[in-house]
Amino acid sequence: MMRYDFRDAADFLNYEVPLGELRDDLTAALRMMTHKRLSKEKKDEVWHILLTCADFIERITTKTT
Repeated sequence: MMRYDFRDAADFLNYEVPLGELRDDLTAALRMMTHKRLSKEKKDEVWHILLTCADFIERITTKTT
């Protein structure tokens, strides 16, 4: 079983993007994706939110023993 180190991910949430804000942004992005047409600005907003989520996930690493 793999063990993960969440310290950098926790720092990301504590100092860069609070978890509640990230959740709200992600919920808004998912809601926008239901629209048939998105403006360029809305598409850019969705991409920004997805990249922020990717940055968070990237900070989760496997623990070394």
